[in-house]
Amino acid sequence: MNRPGLLALLVLVGGLGAWGCTTYYTDPEALQSFKVTVSKGAEGGGSFDLRLPFVAGTSCRTLPCPDGEDCIGYCAVAGNTCAVDDDCPGTDLCNRMCARPVLLDIQTMSSKGGVYTPVRDSLWVDLSVHPGFVPPPWSKAELKKGKASLVQTYIARAIGESYLWVEDRGNAPPEDEPYGQCNDGLDNDEDGLKDLADPDCLSASDNLEWPSSWATGMSPAFWFETPKVRHLQYTDTTSTSPLQDSSIYVNSGKLVVTNISTGGFFVTDLTDQVASLPGGQPGYFNSLFLYTFNQPDGVRYGDVLCSFSGGVVEYQGNTQVKYPDFEVMELKPAWGTDGEPLLDDEGNQRVVLCSDRTAVADDAKLLVPAPVDVTGLLQAEHPGTGTYTSELMANATAMEPLESGLVTVKNLSMSTRFLACDADGNGDSNSGDEKICRDECQNDPACTQLESYFEYQQVAVYAALGKKFYLAQEVLKELTPLELSFIGQQDQSKRCLQYEDPVSGETLPNPHQVVIGETRFLEYLCPPMELESVSGNYRHIYMCPQKPGKAESCGLQLFMLMPRFQRDVVVKEDKAR
Repeated sequence: MNRPGLLALLVLVGGLGAWGCTTYYTDPEALQSFKVTVSKGAEGGGSFDLRLPFVAGTSCRTLPCPDGEDCIGYCAVAGNTCAVDDDCPGTDLCNRMCARPVLLDIQTMSSKGGVYTPVRDSLWVDLSVHPGFVPPPWSKAELKKGKASLVQTYIARAIGESYLWVEDRGNAPPEDEPYGQCNDGLDNDEDGLKDLADPDCLSASDNLEWPSSWATGMSPAFWFETPKVRHLQYTDTTSTSPLQDSSIYVNSGKLVVTNISTGGFFVTDLTDQVASLPGGQPGYFNSLFLYTFNQPDGVRYGDVLCSFSGGVVEYQGNTQVKYPDFEVMELKPAWGTDGEPLLDDEGNQRVVLCSDRTAVADDAKLLVPAPVDVTGLLQAEHPGTGTYTSELMANATAMEPLESGLVTVKNLSMSTRFLACDADGNGDSNSGDEKICRDECQNDPACTQLESYFEYQQVAVYAALGKKFYLAQEVLKELTPLELSFIGQQDQSKRCLQYEDPVSGETLPNPHQVVIGETRFLEYLCPPMELESVSGNYRHIYMCPQKPGKAESCGLQLFMLMPRFQRDVVVKEDKAR
Protein backbone atom coordinates (compact mmCIF):
# COMPACT_ATOMS: atom_id res chain seq x y z
CA MET A 1 0.00 0.00 0.00
CA ASN A 2 1.48 3.31 -1.08
CA ARG A 3 0.53 6.60 0.54
CA PRO A 4 1.84 9.73 -1.18
CA GLY A 5 4.17 11.82 0.95
CA LEU A 6 4.55 9.29 3.78
CA LEU A 7 6.65 6.26 4.65
CA ALA A 8 4.97 3.22 3.12
CA LEU A 9 3.73 0.29 5.09
CA LEU A 10 6.18 -2.48 5.93
CA VAL A 11 6.77 -4.68 2.89
CA LEU A 12 7.54 -8.32 3.52
CA VAL A 13 10.06 -9.65 1.05
CA GLY A 14 9.54 -13.32 0.02
CA GLY A 15 11.86 -15.73 1.76
CA LEU A 16 13.11 -13.09 4.21
CA GLY A 17 9.86 -12.50 6.06
CA ALA A 18 10.86 -14.81 8.89
CA TRP A 19 13.80 -12.58 9.68
CA GLY A 20 11.61 -9.44 9.56
CA CYS A 21 13.56 -7.71 6.76
CA THR A 22 11.72 -4.57 5.63
CA THR A 23 11.99 -2.02 2.90
CA TYR A 24 10.90 1.61 3.37
CA TYR A 25 10.19 3.78 0.38
CA THR A 26 8.74 7.24 -0.24
CA ASP A 27 6.63 8.74 -2.95
CA PRO A 28 8.93 10.62 -5.37
CA GLU A 29 6.39 13.44 -5.36
CA ALA A 30 4.63 14.46 -2.13
CA LEU A 31 2.64 17.27 -0.55
CA GLN A 32 5.26 19.59 0.88
CA SER A 33 3.73 23.04 1.30
CA PHE A 34 0.88 25.41 0.45
CA LYS A 35 0.89 28.51 -1.66
CA VAL A 36 -1.15 31.11 0.25
CA THR A 37 -2.14 34.43 -1.31
CA VAL A 38 -4.69 37.15 -0.65
CA SER A 39 -7.59 36.66 -3.07
CA LYS A 40 -7.70 38.97 -6.08
CA GLY A 41 -9.69 42.09 -5.33
CA ALA A 42 -9.60 41.53 -1.54
CA GLU A 43 -7.94 43.99 0.83
CA GLY A 44 -4.26 43.31 1.39
CA GLY A 45 -2.20 43.24 4.52
CA GLY A 46 -0.85 46.79 4.61
CA SER A 47 2.86 47.57 4.74
CA PHE A 48 5.61 48.46 7.17
CA ASP A 49 4.94 52.17 6.63
CA LEU A 50 1.13 51.96 6.21
CA ARG A 51 -0.16 49.55 8.83
CA LEU A 52 -3.63 48.19 9.40
CA PRO A 53 -5.49 49.24 12.57
CA PHE A 54 -5.02 46.91 15.51
CA VAL A 55 -7.91 44.44 15.95
CA ALA A 56 -8.60 43.76 19.63
CA GLY A 57 -11.36 41.17 19.21
CA THR A 58 -13.77 43.30 21.24
CA SER A 59 -17.17 41.89 22.17
CA CYS A 60 -19.94 43.14 19.87
CA ARG A 61 -22.99 42.06 21.87
CA THR A 62 -23.90 45.71 22.42
CA LEU A 63 -21.04 47.83 21.03
CA PRO A 64 -20.53 48.37 17.29
CA CYS A 65 -17.39 47.08 15.60
CA PRO A 66 -14.80 49.57 14.31
CA ASP A 67 -14.60 50.25 10.59
CA GLY A 68 -13.07 47.33 8.69
CA GLU A 69 -14.16 44.72 11.26
CA ASP A 70 -17.14 42.33 11.23
CA CYS A 71 -19.23 41.17 14.17
CA ILE A 72 -18.99 37.37 14.20
CA GLY A 73 -20.20 34.67 16.61
CA TYR A 74 -19.00 31.21 17.55
CA CYS A 75 -19.97 28.73 20.24
CA ALA A 76 -17.45 28.81 23.10
CA VAL A 77 -17.12 24.99 23.27
CA ALA A 78 -18.52 23.54 20.04
CA GLY A 79 -16.85 26.17 17.86
CA ASN A 80 -19.62 26.42 15.25
CA THR A 81 -21.08 29.75 14.14
CA CYS A 82 -23.87 31.34 16.15
CA ALA A 83 -25.81 34.55 16.58
CA VAL A 84 -27.35 33.92 20.02
CA ASP A 85 -26.81 31.41 22.83
CA ASP A 86 -29.72 29.28 21.62
CA ASP A 87 -27.74 28.52 18.44
CA CYS A 88 -25.22 26.57 20.54
CA PRO A 89 -25.81 23.02 21.84
CA GLY A 90 -26.76 22.36 25.44
CA THR A 91 -25.43 24.99 27.83
CA ASP A 92 -22.79 26.19 25.38
CA LEU A 93 -22.48 29.97 25.02
CA CYS A 94 -22.21 32.21 21.96
CA ASN A 95 -19.12 34.41 21.86
CA ARG A 96 -19.73 37.59 19.85
CA MET A 97 -16.60 39.46 18.80
CA CYS A 98 -15.21 41.90 16.26
CA ALA A 99 -12.61 40.54 13.84
CA ARG A 100 -11.01 41.53 10.55
CA PRO A 101 -12.20 39.57 7.47
CA VAL A 102 -9.56 38.06 5.18
CA LEU A 103 -10.02 36.24 1.85
CA LEU A 104 -7.36 33.71 0.83
CA ASP A 105 -6.52 31.46 -2.10
CA ILE A 106 -4.76 28.22 -1.10
CA GLN A 107 -2.99 25.72 -3.39
CA THR A 108 -1.15 22.50 -2.49
CA MET A 109 2.47 22.38 -3.69
CA SER A 110 4.64 19.29 -4.28
CA SER A 111 8.12 18.46 -3.14
CA LYS A 112 9.26 19.06 -6.73
CA GLY A 113 8.11 22.67 -6.59
CA GLY A 114 5.02 22.37 -8.76
CA VAL A 115 1.30 22.08 -8.09
CA TYR A 116 0.40 18.92 -6.20
CA THR A 117 -2.91 17.06 -6.52
CA PRO A 118 -3.64 14.96 -3.41
CA VAL A 119 -5.00 11.42 -3.59
CA ARG A 120 -8.05 12.55 -1.60
CA ASP A 121 -10.53 14.90 -3.27
CA SER A 122 -11.08 16.67 0.04
CA LEU A 123 -8.28 17.95 2.26
CA TRP A 124 -8.96 19.91 5.45
CA VAL A 125 -6.30 22.37 6.64
CA ASP A 126 -5.91 24.45 9.78
CA LEU A 127 -5.54 28.24 9.70
CA SER A 128 -3.76 30.30 12.35
CA VAL A 129 -2.12 33.71 12.58
CA HIS A 130 1.15 34.40 14.39
CA PRO A 131 0.99 36.44 16.47
CA GLY A 132 -2.77 36.65 16.86
CA PHE A 133 -5.97 34.64 16.95
CA VAL A 134 -8.21 33.03 14.31
CA PRO A 135 -11.62 32.29 15.87
CA PRO A 136 -13.32 28.98 15.13
CA PRO A 137 -14.84 27.80 12.85
CA TRP A 138 -12.85 30.06 10.55
CA SER A 139 -9.68 28.25 11.64
CA LYS A 140 -10.34 25.41 9.17
CA ALA A 141 -10.72 25.34 5.38
CA GLU A 142 -11.52 22.60 2.90
CA LEU A 143 -9.44 22.19 -0.27
CA LYS A 144 -11.00 20.38 -3.24
CA LYS A 145 -8.44 18.59 -5.43
CA GLY A 146 -5.73 20.57 -3.70
CA LYS A 147 -7.05 24.10 -4.00
CA ALA A 148 -9.56 26.57 -2.60
CA SER A 149 -10.40 30.13 -3.64
CA LEU A 150 -11.95 32.99 -1.68
CA VAL A 151 -11.50 31.17 1.64
CA GLN A 152 -13.22 33.33 4.28
CA THR A 153 -11.36 33.63 7.58
CA TYR A 154 -11.03 36.20 10.35
CA ILE A 155 -8.13 37.42 12.44
CA ALA A 156 -7.81 39.39 15.67
CA ARG A 157 -5.08 40.44 18.14
CA ALA A 158 -2.35 40.38 15.50
CA ILE A 159 0.49 42.79 16.24
CA GLY A 160 3.21 44.15 13.99
CA GLU A 161 4.41 41.78 11.27
CA SER A 162 2.00 38.84 11.29
CA TYR A 163 1.47 35.85 9.00
CA LEU A 164 -1.44 33.51 8.34
CA TRP A 165 -0.32 29.88 8.43
CA VAL A 166 -1.94 26.98 6.63
CA GLU A 167 -1.12 23.48 7.92
CA ASP A 168 -2.18 19.90 7.20
CA ARG A 169 -2.67 18.41 10.67
CA GLY A 170 -4.69 15.42 9.52
CA ASN A 171 -8.00 16.30 11.13
CA ALA A 172 -11.34 17.66 10.00
CA PRO A 173 -14.20 19.53 11.68
CA PRO A 174 -16.80 17.34 13.43
CA GLU A 175 -19.92 16.33 11.55
CA ASP A 176 -23.52 16.11 12.74
CA GLU A 177 -23.18 12.41 13.52
CA PRO A 178 -22.35 11.54 17.15
CA TYR A 179 -19.04 9.92 16.21
CA GLY A 180 -16.28 10.98 13.85
CA GLN A 181 -13.93 8.65 12.00
CA CYS A 182 -11.69 8.29 15.04
CA ASN A 183 -14.56 7.11 17.21
CA ASP A 184 -16.78 5.04 14.89
CA GLY A 185 -15.28 1.53 15.18
CA LEU A 186 -14.26 1.49 11.50
CA ASP A 187 -10.92 1.28 9.74
CA ASN A 188 -11.64 4.27 7.53
CA ASP A 189 -8.20 4.47 5.92
CA GLU A 190 -7.84 0.68 5.58
CA ASP A 191 -4.45 0.44 7.24
CA GLY A 192 -5.44 -2.33 9.64
CA LEU A 193 -5.85 0.01 12.63
CA LYS A 194 -9.06 1.49 14.01
CA ASP A 195 -9.88 4.70 15.84
CA LEU A 196 -7.46 5.62 18.65
CA ALA A 197 -5.36 2.51 17.92
CA ASP A 198 -4.46 4.28 14.68
CA PRO A 199 -1.66 6.84 15.27
CA ASP A 200 -3.29 8.97 12.58
CA CYS A 201 -6.10 9.77 15.02
CA LEU A 202 -5.16 12.75 17.16
CA SER A 203 -8.12 12.37 19.54
CA ALA A 204 -11.54 10.77 19.83
CA SER A 205 -13.05 13.94 18.34
CA ASP A 206 -10.75 13.80 15.29
CA ASN A 207 -13.00 13.28 12.26
CA LEU A 208 -10.26 12.11 9.90
CA GLU A 209 -8.58 8.73 10.31
CA TRP A 210 -5.86 9.61 7.86
CA PRO A 211 -2.19 10.47 8.21
CA SER A 212 -1.15 14.11 8.15
CA SER A 213 1.72 15.45 6.08
CA TRP A 214 2.26 18.41 8.43
CA ALA A 215 2.91 20.45 5.31
CA THR A 216 2.68 24.20 5.92
CA GLY A 217 2.30 27.39 3.95
CA MET A 218 2.51 31.05 4.88
CA SER A 219 0.65 34.10 3.57
CA PRO A 220 2.28 37.40 2.68
CA ALA A 221 2.88 39.61 5.71
CA PHE A 222 0.04 41.47 7.38
CA TRP A 223 1.24 44.65 9.09
CA PHE A 224 -0.72 45.86 12.11
CA GLU A 225 -0.35 48.77 14.49
CA THR A 226 0.45 48.07 18.13
CA PRO A 227 -2.51 48.31 20.53
CA LYS A 228 -3.48 51.41 22.45
CA VAL A 229 -4.83 51.62 25.98
CA ARG A 230 -8.32 51.86 24.48
CA HIS A 231 -7.93 48.44 22.83
CA LEU A 232 -7.28 46.91 26.26
CA GLN A 233 -10.29 48.60 27.85
CA TYR A 234 -12.99 49.05 25.19
CA THR A 235 -15.62 46.43 26.02
CA ASP A 236 -19.32 45.92 26.59
CA THR A 237 -18.67 43.85 29.72
CA THR A 238 -17.58 44.99 33.19
CA SER A 239 -15.33 42.09 34.20
CA THR A 240 -13.15 41.20 31.20
CA SER A 241 -10.74 42.77 28.73
CA PRO A 242 -10.73 41.73 25.05
CA LEU A 243 -6.97 41.20 25.44
CA GLN A 244 -7.16 39.27 28.72
CA ASP A 245 -4.19 36.86 29.14
CA SER A 246 -2.36 38.45 26.18
CA SER A 247 1.13 39.93 26.18
CA ILE A 248 1.02 43.47 24.85
CA TYR A 249 3.31 46.35 23.90
CA VAL A 250 1.88 49.88 23.82
CA ASN A 251 4.01 52.63 22.30
CA SER A 252 1.49 55.14 20.99
CA GLY A 253 -0.74 57.79 22.51
CA LYS A 254 -0.10 60.55 25.04
CA LEU A 255 0.40 58.47 28.16
CA VAL A 256 0.34 60.44 31.43
CA VAL A 257 0.86 58.96 34.91
CA THR A 258 -2.16 60.01 36.99
CA ASN A 259 -1.50 58.28 40.31
CA ILE A 260 1.14 56.23 42.17
CA SER A 261 0.24 53.54 44.69
CA THR A 262 2.21 51.06 46.79
CA GLY A 263 1.64 48.34 44.16
CA GLY A 264 1.79 50.17 40.85
CA PHE A 265 0.58 53.26 39.02
CA PHE A 266 -2.24 54.52 36.81
CA VAL A 267 -1.80 55.86 33.30
CA THR A 268 -4.23 57.74 31.04
CA ASP A 269 -3.98 58.15 27.27
CA LEU A 270 -4.95 61.77 26.53
CA THR A 271 -5.34 60.90 22.84
CA ASP A 272 -8.71 59.30 23.68
CA GLN A 273 -9.78 61.79 26.36
CA VAL A 274 -13.04 62.58 24.55
CA ALA A 275 -16.63 63.05 25.61
CA SER A 276 -18.06 60.17 23.58
CA LEU A 277 -17.03 57.19 21.50
CA PRO A 278 -18.08 56.21 17.96
CA GLY A 279 -21.67 55.00 18.04
CA GLY A 280 -22.67 57.44 20.78
CA GLN A 281 -21.55 55.45 23.82
CA PRO A 282 -20.43 57.82 26.59
CA GLY A 283 -17.03 57.34 28.13
CA TYR A 284 -13.32 57.16 27.60
CA PHE A 285 -11.84 53.61 27.96
CA ASN A 286 -8.43 55.27 28.07
CA SER A 287 -6.95 54.55 31.51
CA LEU A 288 -5.14 51.53 32.93
CA PHE A 289 -3.44 50.27 36.09
CA LEU A 290 0.11 48.94 35.75
CA TYR A 291 0.72 46.46 38.57
CA THR A 292 4.37 46.47 39.71
CA PHE A 293 3.79 44.50 42.95
CA ASN A 294 5.91 46.96 44.97
CA GLN A 295 6.29 50.73 44.96
CA PRO A 296 7.25 51.51 41.35
CA ASP A 297 10.75 52.88 40.75
CA GLY A 298 11.66 55.50 38.20
CA VAL A 299 8.20 56.94 37.65
CA ARG A 300 6.42 59.88 39.28
CA TYR A 301 3.01 61.49 39.25
CA GLY A 302 2.64 63.53 36.04
CA ASP A 303 5.37 61.70 34.10
CA VAL A 304 4.80 60.92 30.42
CA LEU A 305 5.49 57.39 29.20
CA CYS A 306 7.04 56.46 25.86
CA SER A 307 5.79 52.89 26.08
CA PHE A 308 4.93 49.99 28.35
CA SER A 309 4.59 46.22 27.98
CA GLY A 310 3.44 43.26 30.04
CA GLY A 311 0.67 40.72 30.46
CA VAL A 312 -2.99 41.76 30.52
CA VAL A 313 -4.91 40.25 33.45
CA GLU A 314 -8.28 40.75 35.07
CA TYR A 315 -7.87 40.97 38.83
CA GLN A 316 -11.41 40.52 40.15
CA GLY A 317 -12.81 42.45 37.21
CA ASN A 318 -10.16 45.19 37.18
CA THR A 319 -8.06 45.30 34.00
CA GLN A 320 -4.34 45.48 34.78
CA VAL A 321 -0.96 45.01 33.13
CA LYS A 322 1.13 42.88 35.49
CA TYR A 323 4.86 43.32 36.10
CA PRO A 324 5.26 45.87 33.30
CA ASP A 325 8.34 47.20 31.60
CA PHE A 326 7.99 50.89 30.84
CA GLU A 327 9.99 53.83 29.55
CA VAL A 328 9.55 57.37 30.85
CA MET A 329 10.05 60.31 28.48
CA GLU A 330 13.23 62.28 29.07
CA LEU A 331 14.06 65.73 27.76
CA LYS A 332 17.54 65.66 26.23
CA PRO A 333 18.60 68.12 23.50
CA ALA A 334 19.24 66.40 20.17
CA TRP A 335 22.34 67.39 18.18
CA GLY A 336 23.35 66.61 14.63
CA THR A 337 26.64 65.05 13.54
CA ASP A 338 27.93 68.54 12.70
CA GLY A 339 27.47 69.67 16.27
CA GLU A 340 24.49 71.84 15.41
CA PRO A 341 21.11 71.43 17.18
CA LEU A 342 18.46 69.42 15.34
CA LEU A 343 15.48 71.64 14.46
CA ASP A 344 11.94 70.86 13.39
CA ASP A 345 10.19 72.43 10.39
CA GLU A 346 9.32 75.52 12.45
CA GLY A 347 12.84 76.03 13.73
CA ASN A 348 12.30 74.64 17.24
CA GLN A 349 15.06 72.50 18.66
CA ARG A 350 14.10 68.85 18.79
CA VAL A 351 14.71 66.78 21.90
CA VAL A 352 15.12 63.10 22.59
CA LEU A 353 11.94 62.00 24.34
CA CYS A 354 12.12 58.25 23.86
CA SER A 355 14.88 55.83 22.99
CA ASP A 356 13.34 55.12 19.58
CA ARG A 357 12.24 58.58 18.44
CA THR A 358 12.60 62.35 18.85
CA ALA A 359 9.96 65.05 19.06
CA VAL A 360 9.45 68.71 19.91
CA ALA A 361 9.72 69.44 23.63
CA ASP A 362 6.10 70.62 23.83
CA ASP A 363 4.99 67.04 23.15
CA ALA A 364 6.23 66.09 26.60
CA LYS A 365 4.49 68.93 28.42
CA LEU A 366 1.25 67.09 29.13
CA LEU A 367 -0.96 67.82 32.11
CA VAL A 368 -2.75 65.28 34.27
CA PRO A 369 -6.44 65.50 33.24
CA ALA A 370 -9.00 66.87 35.66
CA PRO A 371 -11.18 64.24 37.37
CA VAL A 372 -14.54 63.55 35.70
CA ASP A 373 -17.58 64.22 37.89
CA VAL A 374 -19.53 60.94 37.76
CA THR A 375 -22.14 61.82 40.38
CA GLY A 376 -24.79 62.32 37.70
CA LEU A 377 -23.98 59.00 35.97
CA LEU A 378 -24.99 56.87 38.94
CA GLN A 379 -28.29 55.64 40.31
CA ALA A 380 -29.35 54.75 43.84
CA GLU A 381 -28.84 51.17 45.01
CA HIS A 382 -31.09 49.34 47.45
CA PRO A 383 -29.21 46.50 49.19
CA GLY A 384 -31.30 43.58 50.35
CA THR A 385 -33.96 44.09 47.69
CA GLY A 386 -34.71 42.26 44.45
CA THR A 387 -33.47 45.22 42.40
CA TYR A 388 -30.04 45.47 44.03
CA THR A 389 -28.08 43.30 41.57
CA SER A 390 -29.50 45.04 38.52
CA GLU A 391 -28.74 48.43 40.11
CA LEU A 392 -25.16 47.33 40.80
CA MET A 393 -24.75 46.14 37.22
CA ALA A 394 -26.20 49.37 35.81
CA ASN A 395 -23.72 51.45 37.82
CA ALA A 396 -20.85 49.15 36.89
CA THR A 397 -21.75 49.50 33.20
CA ALA A 398 -21.97 53.28 33.49
CA MET A 399 -18.56 53.46 35.19
CA GLU A 400 -16.70 50.87 33.07
CA PRO A 401 -15.52 53.42 30.44
CA LEU A 402 -13.83 55.33 33.28
CA GLU A 403 -12.09 52.34 34.92
CA SER A 404 -8.67 53.41 36.29
CA GLY A 405 -9.38 57.01 35.25
CA LEU A 406 -9.65 60.03 37.54
CA VAL A 407 -13.20 60.65 38.77
CA THR A 408 -14.98 62.78 41.36
CA VAL A 409 -18.02 61.88 43.49
CA LYS A 410 -19.77 64.62 45.48
CA ASN A 411 -21.67 64.70 48.78
CA LEU A 412 -20.58 61.66 50.77
CA SER A 413 -20.46 60.47 54.37
CA MET A 414 -17.56 58.60 55.97
CA SER A 415 -18.27 55.31 57.74
CA THR A 416 -19.31 55.61 61.36
CA ARG A 417 -19.60 51.87 62.04
CA PHE A 418 -16.76 49.34 61.87
CA LEU A 419 -17.74 45.69 62.33
CA ALA A 420 -15.48 42.61 62.66
CA CYS A 421 -17.40 39.68 61.14
CA ASP A 422 -14.73 36.95 61.29
CA ALA A 423 -15.50 36.01 64.89
CA ASP A 424 -13.40 32.82 64.93
CA GLY A 425 -10.47 34.38 63.04
CA ASN A 426 -10.25 31.65 60.38
CA GLY A 427 -10.35 34.08 57.47
CA ASP A 428 -13.74 32.89 56.20
CA SER A 429 -16.99 34.81 56.73
CA ASN A 430 -19.09 32.99 54.15
CA SER A 431 -21.41 30.96 56.39
CA GLY A 432 -23.56 31.08 59.48
CA ASP A 433 -23.76 34.15 61.67
CA GLU A 434 -20.54 35.49 60.15
CA LYS A 435 -22.20 35.69 56.73
CA ILE A 436 -25.22 37.38 58.30
CA CYS A 437 -22.82 39.87 59.91
CA ARG A 438 -21.01 40.47 56.61
CA ASP A 439 -24.28 40.97 54.71
CA GLU A 440 -25.59 43.31 57.40
CA CYS A 441 -22.47 45.45 57.14
CA GLN A 442 -22.54 45.44 53.35
CA ASN A 443 -26.17 46.56 53.36
CA ASP A 444 -25.54 49.28 55.96
CA PRO A 445 -24.45 52.53 54.21
CA ALA A 446 -22.47 53.60 57.29
CA CYS A 447 -20.61 50.29 57.85
CA THR A 448 -17.10 49.12 56.96
CA GLN A 449 -16.17 45.48 57.61
CA LEU A 450 -12.94 45.52 59.60
CA GLU A 451 -11.41 42.50 57.83
CA SER A 452 -11.71 44.37 54.54
CA TYR A 453 -10.39 47.52 56.22
CA PHE A 454 -7.20 45.68 57.23
CA GLU A 455 -6.70 43.55 54.12
CA TYR A 456 -7.37 46.21 51.49
CA GLN A 457 -6.77 49.40 53.51
CA GLN A 458 -10.12 50.85 52.52
CA VAL A 459 -13.01 52.49 54.30
CA ALA A 460 -16.59 52.74 53.06
CA VAL A 461 -18.02 56.13 52.12
CA TYR A 462 -21.64 56.63 51.15
CA ALA A 463 -22.74 59.07 48.46
CA ALA A 464 -25.94 60.97 49.13
CA LEU A 465 -27.28 59.79 45.77
CA GLY A 466 -27.56 56.32 47.35
CA LYS A 467 -24.33 54.58 46.33
CA LYS A 468 -21.59 52.99 48.47
CA PHE A 469 -17.92 53.43 47.55
CA TYR A 470 -14.72 52.25 49.18
CA LEU A 471 -11.98 54.79 49.77
CA ALA A 472 -8.31 53.73 49.76
CA GLN A 473 -6.44 54.91 52.84
CA GLU A 474 -2.86 55.06 51.51
CA VAL A 475 -2.55 58.86 51.59
CA LEU A 476 -5.33 59.74 54.04
CA LYS A 477 -3.91 59.06 57.49
CA GLU A 478 -5.18 62.32 58.97
CA LEU A 479 -8.68 61.59 57.69
CA THR A 480 -8.82 57.95 58.71
CA PRO A 481 -11.72 57.73 61.18
CA LEU A 482 -10.26 54.68 62.91
CA GLU A 483 -6.59 53.84 63.44
CA LEU A 484 -5.84 50.28 64.58
CA SER A 485 -2.91 47.86 64.51
CA PHE A 486 -5.19 44.90 65.23
CA ILE A 487 -8.89 44.21 65.77
CA GLY A 488 -9.73 44.72 69.44
CA GLN A 489 -7.21 47.52 70.02
CA GLN A 490 -8.36 50.94 71.16
CA ASP A 491 -8.48 53.58 68.43
CA GLN A 492 -5.01 55.14 68.19
CA SER A 493 -6.33 58.29 66.54
CA LYS A 494 -8.47 58.86 69.68
CA ARG A 495 -11.45 59.83 67.50
CA CYS A 496 -13.38 56.66 68.33
CA LEU A 497 -12.48 55.89 71.94
CA GLN A 498 -16.10 55.86 73.08
CA TYR A 499 -19.64 56.09 71.76
CA GLU A 500 -23.07 57.00 72.99
CA ASP A 501 -25.65 54.22 73.03
CA PRO A 502 -28.56 55.52 70.91
CA VAL A 503 -31.14 53.74 73.14
CA SER A 504 -29.90 54.34 76.69
CA GLY A 505 -27.85 57.47 75.99
CA GLU A 506 -25.06 55.90 78.06
CA THR A 507 -21.47 56.57 77.00
CA LEU A 508 -19.64 53.27 76.42
CA PRO A 509 -16.07 52.43 75.40
CA ASN A 510 -14.90 51.17 71.99
CA PRO A 511 -14.60 48.43 70.98
CA HIS A 512 -17.75 46.79 72.30
CA GLN A 513 -19.65 43.61 71.49
CA VAL A 514 -22.85 43.25 69.51
CA VAL A 515 -24.90 40.08 69.11
CA ILE A 516 -25.86 38.98 65.59
CA GLY A 517 -27.74 35.71 65.51
CA GLU A 518 -26.17 33.77 68.36
CA THR A 519 -22.64 35.14 67.98
CA ARG A 520 -20.88 38.12 69.56
CA PHE A 521 -18.92 40.40 67.23
CA LEU A 522 -16.62 43.35 67.94
CA GLU A 523 -17.84 46.75 66.80
CA TYR A 524 -16.51 50.34 66.82
CA LEU A 525 -18.73 53.41 66.42
CA CYS A 526 -17.17 56.71 65.32
CA PRO A 527 -18.41 60.30 64.99
CA PRO A 528 -19.82 61.34 61.60
CA MET A 529 -17.69 63.06 58.95
CA GLU A 530 -19.39 64.70 55.97
CA LEU A 531 -17.42 65.05 52.73
CA GLU A 532 -17.88 67.70 50.07
CA SER A 533 -16.29 65.45 47.45
CA VAL A 534 -13.80 62.65 46.87
CA SER A 535 -11.54 62.41 43.81
CA GLY A 536 -9.29 59.55 42.75
CA ASN A 537 -8.71 56.77 40.28
CA TYR A 538 -11.67 54.42 39.96
CA ARG A 539 -11.15 50.69 40.47
CA HIS A 540 -13.93 48.20 39.94
CA ILE A 541 -13.91 44.85 41.76
CA TYR A 542 -16.21 42.14 40.31
CA MET A 543 -16.17 39.15 42.65
CA CYS A 544 -18.27 36.60 40.72
CA PRO A 545 -16.88 34.00 38.28
CA GLN A 546 -17.72 34.94 34.71
CA LYS A 547 -18.43 32.54 31.85
CA PRO A 548 -17.50 33.75 28.36
CA GLY A 549 -20.46 34.81 26.28
CA LYS A 550 -22.89 34.89 29.20
CA ALA A 551 -24.54 38.11 30.37
CA GLU A 552 -22.99 39.43 33.57
CA SER A 553 -24.96 39.48 36.80
CA CYS A 554 -23.10 39.82 40.09
CA GLY A 555 -24.26 40.99 43.50
CA LEU A 556 -20.72 41.11 44.93
CA GLN A 557 -19.03 44.21 43.53
CA LEU A 558 -16.92 46.99 45.02
CA PHE A 559 -16.46 50.48 43.63
CA MET A 560 -13.13 51.85 44.87
CA LEU A 561 -11.64 55.36 44.75
CA MET A 562 -7.86 55.77 44.99
CA PRO A 563 -7.04 59.39 46.00
CA ARG A 564 -3.75 60.86 44.75
CA PHE A 565 -3.16 63.06 47.78
CA GLN A 566 -5.03 64.18 50.87
CA ARG A 567 -6.58 67.23 49.22
CA ASP A 568 -8.56 64.87 46.96
CA VAL A 569 -10.84 64.35 49.98
CA VAL A 570 -12.69 67.58 50.83
CA VAL A 571 -14.36 67.68 54.25
CA LYS A 572 -17.47 69.85 54.42
CA GLU A 573 -16.46 71.48 57.69
CA ASP A 574 -13.13 72.51 56.19
CA LYS A 575 -13.39 73.22 52.46
CA ALA A 576 -9.94 74.78 52.49
CA ARG A 577 -8.27 71.49 53.47
